[in-house]
Amino acid sequence: MISKTIHQALSMSLCAILLVQGVTAQTSTQSTSTTTAPTAAPLTTDQLDALVAPIALYPDALVAQVLAASCYADEVAFADDWLAQNQNLQGAALTQAVDQQSWDPSVKALTQFPSVLHDLAKNLSWTSNLGQAFTNQQSDVMAAVQVMRAKAQAAGTLQSSSQIRVVLQSPQTIVIEPANSNVVYVPQYNPAFVFGTPLVVPAYTPPVAVAAGVSFGAGVAIGAAIGGGGFVAGGFGGGWGFGAWGMNWGGGGGGGNINYNHNTYINRTVINRNSNNNNGNRNNNNGNRNNNNEANNRNNGFRPDAPNGGRNGNHGLIGGNGGIQHQPADSNRANTFGANRPRSAMNGNGNQARAEANRGRESMRPAAYQRQQRAGQQRQQRAGQQRQQRFNQTRQQHFAQPRGGGERGGGRR
Repeated sequence: MISKTIHQALSMSLCAILLVQGVTAQTSTQSTSTTTAPTAAPLTTDQLDALVAPIALYPDALVAQVLAASCYADEVAFADDWLAQNQNLQGAALTQAVDQQSWDPSVKALTQFPSVLHDLAKNLSWTSNLGQAFTNQQSDVMAAVQVMRAKAQAAGTLQSSSQIRVVLQSPQTIVIEPANSNVVYVPQYNPAFVFGTPLVVPAYTPPVAVAAGVSFGAGVAIGAAIGGGGFVAGGFGGGWGFGAWGMNWGGGGGGGNINYNHNTYINRTVINRNSNNNNGNRNNNNGNRNNNNEANNRNNGFRPDAPNGGRNGNHGLIGGNGGIQHQPADSNRANTFGANRPRSAMNGNGNQARAEANRGRESMRPAAYQRQQRAGQQRQQRAGQQRQQRFNQTRQQHFAQPRGGGERGGGRR
């Protein structure tokens, strides 16, 4: 009999241990799933090289705009369609209309380069892949741009001209700038032929079908001719134009970040990701606090659901542990205007609250308030006088009436 009892006790203990472990594992899994978001597998160096090839030979500021805008492929498509429907807008009128849109500043900036914007919208799958890679592998993407520039330079297709200026900033960093600070020329080329070896860019159709070199379209004016640094150069519309963008190549050979208005550009995807991670951490902390509160409730007589009726008097607690708690009045600050004290009449300060309200009304409208007070007092006095008169009249009538049987001698003997 004893061995059977011991066996049952051991079985129950083992079940309890397994149950606790299962709950702990489930909680750990939920916590991990809350704070860790799934990410795509990183691209290889060859994949990144091919991905950035269509824009690697653009001027630095234009590369910055394209990389930033690729994170908003939906806005790119919408902006390209909007631009096609508003071809009558030019110059300042176009810039003002674009500034009213809710697009990312990089997308707004690309409206000044309609051929680039249309190229991104036409190859939307490639654009989305570029944006995802830039969000998840920023330094790798920027390093790939430098690799492809070095390949084009070695192949003889990247060199200074009347449209661009190619500067070797360091042995591993090639900078491309407009040759004329007031005009930007966009290079046009087929990535399959300008980097020395055949190259295929997935999900991308180049603007130039067959070309071994680099050509340039019409220049886009960005200088003083458009007024005070130029609308495109960032002097108008919140400073989202060409001159507001740049590439910080870091220590060389890639890395660094995009500069926007002399600050590091951070897209909304990264901001939301960090915000979600912080929210997940806060949720975990809240879960720990809830667990602690539950443990405290269990320690309170092991009856977390039962009201603690014996302590209702403390701090004005109504309905026990699950009720509403009103903080006690602060006698030291009772007469302080705006003091941090309870405002409920249940705390015994209702008269004080009414007095403060009366003083407030009196200070805002003293004359009218005083007239109202006097009129009220007069009404109360008249009402009191009328009640007293009615009482006196009723009393007199009562005593003036004859008593039954006295005058007729009908009383008992």
